[in-house]
Amino acid sequence: MSTGQRWRRMAWFLVALFAAGLFDVGLLPARARAAELDHRPPWTGGHVHGSPQPPAPFELQRIFPKLKFAEPLDIDFEAGGTGRILVAEKGGKVFSFPNRPDVDHADRLVDLREVVDWKQVPNCRGFDSLYGIVLHPKFEENHYLYVCYALDFSPRRPEPVGTRVSRFVVAGEPPRIDPKSEKILIEWQAGGHNGGCIKFGKDGYLYISTGDQSDPNPPDMYKTGQDISDLRASILRIDVDHPDGDRPYSIPRDNPFVGRPGARGEVWCYGLRNPWRMSFDRVTGRLWVADVGWELWESVLCATAGGNYGWSIMEGPNPVNIALPRGPTPIIPPLLALSHAESASITGGIVYRGKRNPQLAGNYIFGDWETRRLWAAKLIGQDKLEPHRTIAQTDQRIVVFGEDAQGELYVIDHEGGGIYSIVPNDAARNASVFPHTLKETGIFADVAAQKPAPGVLPFAIKAPQWVDGATAQRFVAVPGEGVIRWRTDDVYARLQRNFPTDSVLVRTLSLEMSAGDPRSSRKIETQLLHFDAKQWQAYTYRWREDQSDADLVNEGGAEQRLTISDPAAPGGKREQTWRFGSRAQCLTCHSSWSAYTLAFTDEQIDCPLQYAGTDAPENQLAALRRIGFLPPPYKEVKGGPGTPPKYSLVDPYDSSAALAERARSYLHVNCSVCHRMGGGGSALIDLRREMNPAQTRAIDQRPMLGAFGIDDPRIIAPGDPGRSVLLYRLAKIGSGHMPKIGSERIDPRAVAMIGDWIASMASGTPAEKSLSSTRGALALVHQLDRGGMPDATRKQAIARGLASPQIEVRDLFEGFPEAGTQRPRLGPGFDRNKLLATSGDANRGRDVFQTIAQCSTCHTATGTTGREFGPDLSHIATKFPTRAQLLENVTEPSKTIEQGYTGYNVTTTDGDVLSGFIITRNATETVIKDSTQQLTHIPAAQVKGVSPQTLSIMPEGLLDNLEPQQAADLLEWLATLK
Repeated sequence: MSTGQRWRRMAWFLVALFAAGLFDVGLLPARARAAELDHRPPWTGGHVHGSPQPPAPFELQRIFPKLKFAEPLDIDFEAGGTGRILVAEKGGKVFSFPNRPDVDHADRLVDLREVVDWKQVPNCRGFDSLYGIVLHPKFEENHYLYVCYALDFSPRRPEPVGTRVSRFVVAGEPPRIDPKSEKILIEWQAGGHNGGCIKFGKDGYLYISTGDQSDPNPPDMYKTGQDISDLRASILRIDVDHPDGDRPYSIPRDNPFVGRPGARGEVWCYGLRNPWRMSFDRVTGRLWVADVGWELWESVLCATAGGNYGWSIMEGPNPVNIALPRGPTPIIPPLLALSHAESASITGGIVYRGKRNPQLAGNYIFGDWETRRLWAAKLIGQDKLEPHRTIAQTDQRIVVFGEDAQGELYVIDHEGGGIYSIVPNDAARNASVFPHTLKETGIFADVAAQKPAPGVLPFAIKAPQWVDGATAQRFVAVPGEGVIRWRTDDVYARLQRNFPTDSVLVRTLSLEMSAGDPRSSRKIETQLLHFDAKQWQAYTYRWREDQSDADLVNEGGAEQRLTISDPAAPGGKREQTWRFGSRAQCLTCHSSWSAYTLAFTDEQIDCPLQYAGTDAPENQLAALRRIGFLPPPYKEVKGGPGTPPKYSLVDPYDSSAALAERARSYLHVNCSVCHRMGGGGSALIDLRREMNPAQTRAIDQRPMLGAFGIDDPRIIAPGDPGRSVLLYRLAKIGSGHMPKIGSERIDPRAVAMIGDWIASMASGTPAEKSLSSTRGALALVHQLDRGGMPDATRKQAIARGLASPQIEVRDLFEGFPEAGTQRPRLGPGFDRNKLLATSGDANRGRDVFQTIAQCSTCHTATGTTGREFGPDLSHIATKFPTRAQLLENVTEPSKTIEQGYTGYNVTTTDGDVLSGFIITRNATETVIKDSTQQLTHIPAAQVKGVSPQTLSIMPEGLLDNLEPQQAADLLEWLATLK
């Protein structure tokens, strides 16, 4: 027997011992463990594939399989259905080929890099990109082909010319373009967003889309969105058949701004950021346009003469540059606004009028470059749409749609270079094969004992998250003999781990049913992160009472009421609500901004595991690198972009570690997934461990989102825990409790530790531990959580806190076990219909608004006192006349932000970041109002950048921690505000 065979036999023997339960996974001898790692068996029994959602009804099917183009961007068809198909590549080449499925090559019409005379244009460095092509409606007579392309310039911007539409003459068989036939028709500035789509309308005029020529930030940097004195950010309409004097086209007399002083007559509609693909409905003649969004929304609109579509005052339904002068016509909202949760770079489509897919007839079909989805929205009349629905999830970069003479659709894949048609998805008829029980996943050899299947590796982490007192077991599973490598991340432009398709990360959470007794621990939930080749998806399984298996929780999440034996609770029992997060909630934390795999990072697994029978534990990170399961250290990767963050984590509950390291590690794992760049947290703080104290923007900073009755509050008040809103949110139950997701109960050890850390920062004035103020109550809670107080004194203090007339004080004490059963809260997945059916009391609702829900922290309303930071709500029921609309406005504040109330971040040349509402912005200064009502005047020369916050300053989830009746009362009172 060879040495390799002996090692393999030893490895399989150890796997058999695992399955038999003779060794605990984490307690193997170091040598045996190394042998298993060195000869890791392939994970072949995994069944986590696809999705539990039913397959989409359609898919894309490759046509012309022998043809492949290099970064194709547009397609057009000769008339009659028997002519040739034209495809344009970004690099400047245009090809044609006969419309036959077996066609094996395409003939080159032209290479614009060889034809365009760019040397005559100042600062031009050459040809840049070809954007659009279209044949003249009378092509068979005049042989005209129109192209839209951009030239490449030095970094100086804006250039007076650079994006242009030219006409060429086509002749010959196979057809070729006469290289000397270019006639430049119209030009506008070159820049970032060029639009570049060209189409002939039923009226015979040529329509041209242009963008704002801007980089993403700052938005609309040339302030052209509402300006009709230039050709940018618009759709132009020109007559190419009738030159006007020296101009090679004429302007139709019925264009909406003809004769208006200072306006360009070519502008047909405006207020567009980057209209990426437009099309005419062949039946109605209506023009459909998709506009690529900025931070939050992608838009679909039916364009009309003189239409103003809002950019950059608005991005879809969300305000952006509110101080920008408006155009001459009213802003028209989009027919469809897709949030960046489902669409990131929209591609405009076509109203389907073909016959192959009758169920799509009369639907506007469109897609997305980034998420690779296809949607359909059925027309209502000629210019309205029903809500969109997903019809296909593809692997293609959808860059343009084409329509042949019969009305059939063609979809172009920019990345792969193929041409596709939309066909019914046969898989849609089949039931889902996604595992609906944990046993079916193939992750475990013994589900009940949590023994991993061969090839599935357990792992431990340094800094565990607080999950209402639960403990966790963790596993990583990579199919076959796959390994994890580095890849360049699209968001941060730096290296991240690239997992093989169908890799899974697993966390099983267990809870002691008798507090303090590990033997009473019971498995409650197993969470899965599944990489489906495109992105990570999150699922959760609920364990059965008999602990034999766990069942898949539905998409919207669930909750379970648990009874815990706890000597500290009245009667020795307490009720605990366990919430199973929705799949959307899980991905709120496991997002691209947090690199998805929160626990399986170098910083978390860089810790030793002590194995039985040896004094030489092996570091997990080093061991997994040694066997090639993980890639080499970041610094050893040649050509890797960016710089990896330099930080380390410690166990927050390890009292031997430095106090500041414990506190920062706790905030990193529990809070920074939201409170970081792009994380979605409404407060402008960054709690990642790699940030230095000043970069967190939390220390000695005033809170923007509520003071909870604390005098002179700070997010973190150095030396004074009682004035620290961050500590208050960790210590309280109910509205405003943090962390908002994944936690319902208070972590007393964390409150004590964070409080000690804040107290250690500087010498502050100790707060009186009096229940007459929130500050005093918080100081008392901190002392209670530190322990050492006699039982009788402790119980008396808690009872006094629970009896306080101030809700801010009561919420601090309700989290102690001695308080008994907590009042029921709505929670994040509450039943809206049930809440709307609950009768409310308007008089009580006013009190909820004023004190309990903290609405008056930012709003005023009839019959209340409050601060005028957010909109006055005295007439809110006029704007939202039904309770359902009011509920949506409260629970989804970022969906529609009232004009003038978009939050902005203003960065100064000194590196400071101020956050709030912009009151004034002109050539002299920018004036910003923060949540304390303070106005800060910043001279224009000191303003480095101004950018709107992507979410409303009003946070989501404000009702989650209210009692159901309190929420119903609040809605009832809001409904009276007319």
